[in-house]
Amino acid sequence: MSNLHDALLLHRQGHLQEAAQGYRSILRAEPSNVDALNLLGLVNLQSGEYPEAIRLFRKCLKLKPDFAAAHGHLGEALIEMKSFAEATPPLRRAVALAPQWAEAHRNLGYALNESGQFEAALSCYQKALSLQPGMAPVHNHLGNTFSELGRIPDAEQNFRRALELSPDFVAAHHNLGLLLARSEQSDEAEACFRRAIELDAAYPPAYGGLAAILLKKGMIPEAELCSRRALALVPFFVDAHKTLAEALCAQGRYAEAETHYAEALRINPNNFEAHSSLLFFYCHRGEGSSQRALEIAHQCSQLVSKQSSRRLFKRWPADPAPERLRVGLVSGDLKSHPVGFFLESVLSRINPDRIELFAYPTNRHEDELTRRIRPLFSRWTSIRELSYFDAAQTIHRDGVHVLLDLSGHTAFNRLPLFAWQPAPVQASWLGYFATTGIAQMDYLLADPVSVPAELRSQFTEEVWNLPDTRLCFTEPIGDLPVSAPPSLTKAYVTFGCFQNTSKINDDVLKCWSQLLARVPASRLRLQAKQFADPRFVEHFECRCREHGIDAQRLLLSGELPREQYLAAHGEVDIILDTFPYPGGTTTCEALWMGVPTLTLAGDTMIGRQGMSLLTAAGLPEWIAGNEAEYVDKAVAFAGDLPRLAQLRSELRQKVLASALFDATRFARHLEEALWGMWQAKGIGRIGAPRH
Repeated sequence: MSNLHDALLLHRQGHLQEAAQGYRSILRAEPSNVDALNLLGLVNLQSGEYPEAIRLFRKCLKLKPDFAAAHGHLGEALIEMKSFAEATPPLRRAVALAPQWAEAHRNLGYALNESGQFEAALSCYQKALSLQPGMAPVHNHLGNTFSELGRIPDAEQNFRRALELSPDFVAAHHNLGLLLARSEQSDEAEACFRRAIELDAAYPPAYGGLAAILLKKGMIPEAELCSRRALALVPFFVDAHKTLAEALCAQGRYAEAETHYAEALRINPNNFEAHSSLLFFYCHRGEGSSQRALEIAHQCSQLVSKQSSRRLFKRWPADPAPERLRVGLVSGDLKSHPVGFFLESVLSRINPDRIELFAYPTNRHEDELTRRIRPLFSRWTSIRELSYFDAAQTIHRDGVHVLLDLSGHTAFNRLPLFAWQPAPVQASWLGYFATTGIAQMDYLLADPVSVPAELRSQFTEEVWNLPDTRLCFTEPIGDLPVSAPPSLTKAYVTFGCFQNTSKINDDVLKCWSQLLARVPASRLRLQAKQFADPRFVEHFECRCREHGIDAQRLLLSGELPREQYLAAHGEVDIILDTFPYPGGTTTCEALWMGVPTLTLAGDTMIGRQGMSLLTAAGLPEWIAGNEAEYVDKAVAFAGDLPRLAQLRSELRQKVLASALFDATRFARHLEEALWGMWQAKGIGRIGAPRH
């Protein structure tokens, strides 16, 4: 037989097994000894034996219902079992019985936070800190809760306070890194993740966070290594599978990438982000990918429809003939981004007497372009930190008539909110180039070149074609001159491509190899952020050698600020488009700088994007129908330098006068499309669901 004092002393010294033996000895003699039951439960809790701990605490509470310690420990054990809602009542009872118990207030806050009760969680954490101000874990928890509430400065302040109190706090370094990454402070976020790994080399979330930052920076080989390290530690780490897939895609390793996307979905079939990433990935694939993408899009639609059981359509105002159409734009790219570049000039030409604009940004980052377009909107409401349903309610309360999604399955998208149908008419436009798959998305805005009649079966939406083009580019600010072709002063022709390396697949490299062989003295100038990484350059040059392209003929450049990037077109004679995922912004920028793009028409909307842009620009001769014609045309254009120089001198004025840059004309067409979709839905007959 043992006595409680001796067992407790062993317990405090960390001898858990010996302490447990002592508590059991007491309980054999006194089965109703609540102190021994509570302390034996605590040993099990500290040893990770959570079910047994829960059993013991509950047995203790049957004998002594007002035992504060047992209530608090029971709640903690239930938290460890992820039973947050079940943990809340005993923790509430613990703080009622022992209001000065800071740890119980902290645990109650955590349970409430994990149950989505963020404001209540804040109150508990603040109470804990009032009782015990130096609790670094509580500041870390506060940071997470403030982050959930979108109170970013408060979140950052608390993460930093946690690190002041405990400089080696691994989770706080990681959480601060996540917050900084969301705020696009990549360098400091990277430093936080690296510090977390330095402190704990077996901490999987830090590897995952670092991999995502490195991927964004274009440091692909290290991003791959970090993702693999995270997965070695936690094979079911969904985000690490997604990041690894993106890193592999950037290296042209599509089959491997697809495997990891599939694994992410196998682990969590209900993960919308994984579905969305896989759909975007299929834009990089060739023939036959559209059918598989459509299947995944249907799965995606079923997933979000299950999560949006409530509909708002019965509450739409009966407003069949408004004087002005209220049009909402949902986007994470209302900034210096391809979407912003295509949007800015059009927004400034929209007739405010016909269309009232509402912005719903899904990304907190703003810049000069944001500040220029913001006054064009009647209302600017961030939905970045809102749940899908709360975002849908916000939009619905604004009485939006037509809601446009400008993201599709790209970064910062909030597509699931469309499943709640917050607006009578919903359409996809601009930022994506395939079906969203969302059943409640009524229309997709396209043009007859990018989506001819025979391709409409690739979409779950009804295709609404704009007359000339689905895209209208904004002329860059500044007065960069168009330079003469570099081939006039050099002994060779320079082909160029400024695309992300994920678009440079083996078929593209094969064509480029054939072209370089037929134009022997030519060079290939490639520019992408990934080429700033020497390890990636080595890998890419190896890929090129496998296709017969000597590294000596490659001119590789990393990412440049926009003005320098535009000026770099002066070093290129002809831009070579990628396929089946061609350029968009890069094509328009090159045309404005006087450099024509040779594109290859595909069999999907994205595959025909280059074709659509060049048709709108009045350059149909720069469109190839197949790979052989692509190479032949490139050779022919490179062989007629006087013609190339003449085109270069005229091209800027030519494209500025074309439908591709005519924002006034495009704005009128867009207004007609918005009103046409509204009228086509017969909104005056509201009352029955459309789906």
